[in-house]
Amino acid sequence: MTVGSCFGWVGFPGKAGYCASKFAVRGFSEALRAELHPEGIGVTVVYPGPVDTNLVRDGRATDDRARQEEAEFLARRGLPTDRVARQVIRAVERDAARVVVGLDYRAIDLLVRLAPSWTLALIRRFGRRFPGAGGSAESAAAADPAHR
Repeated sequence: MTVGSCFGWVGFPGKAGYCASKFAVRGFSEALRAELHPEGIGVTVVYPGPVDTNLVRDGRATDDRARQEEAEFLARRGLPTDRVARQVIRAVERDAARVVVGLDYRAIDLLVRLAPSWTLALIRRFGRRFPGAGGSAESAAAADPAHR
C-alpha cells in the first residue's frame, strides 16, 4: 500500500515539488502493481482526502498563518481517521488498485478524468483560495494530509 494525493492527479500552483513527488508515487505504485501481479502480490494506492491529523499542526512550515489556516481547514473538513482506515483495509483485502476516500477527492478525481483542461483552468482561477496554495515546497508538503 502506498499513499497518494490529489496533488498526484493535477498540478496546483505553488506546489510543484510536492505534486512531482505524488505523481511519482502514483506512477511507481501502478508500475509495481503490474510487475508484482504475476507473483500474486497486490499494490493499492490510497488517496485519503483531507484527514485531520497532527501533521499540519506539528509539521514544519515557513508561514505560521498558512499553517493555522490549513489546520483550521482540516479541523472543519477532515475525514475521521477510523473511516479512512476501514476503507483502506477493505480496499487492500479485495486487492483494489486504488481507493479514493471522501466525496471531495472523488469529485476531484472525476473532474480530472473527464475534463482535465477545464480542471486546470479552475485550479488556475481558484487554486490559491485553498489552504496552503501558493506556499513554499516545504509548506506544500505539510498542506496535504496524505503526506506521511
